[in-house]
Amino acid sequence: MLGSWLMAWWEWFDLQRPRWIPKIVVLLALLYVAVQLLGLSWVTNPIIHTHYQTIVDYLRLLLLAFMLFIIYQGIRKQGTKDLLILAALVLLTIGLFPQEVSQLNVIPGIWFPFGVGVSRGQFCYAAFVLVMYIGLITRHRRSPEIEAIAEK
Repeated sequence: MLGSWLMAWWEWFDLQRPRWIPKIVVLLALLYVAVQLLGLSWVTNPIIHTHYQTIVDYLRLLLLAFMLFIIYQGIRKQGTKDLLILAALVLLTIGLFPQEVSQLNVIPGIWFPFGVGVSRGQFCYAAFVLVMYIGLITRHRRSPEIEAIAEK
């Protein structure tokens, strides 16, 4: 899932360079899946399991670094003219990398509105859907094809 989102944003921003980024993202995503499977307690003994978990943590950090790099490249290419998409990116990144955000000790990992536990990721994904929907609608309304149809 992490690799898919990274590639989705790579395409969203229509990034072409560096060309090796998509290949590295695919490789990291496949390694992440393989190490996660090998790290299952019923596949290997518990002592080795901790080593696999450490490798998974480093792979997640690498994927986060690539996500931030893609965001940086996208902002550099398109600027900050579309703040809704930028907000959607931040919300999605917080939702995709909960362990790493928790280590920052900035935003609580779980909240209890009305006595029901709701994770930070659930709030971020809900906000992401809303913000991205509004961003897509506004982007669609500004597209040249829509303006040409409206003029007729």
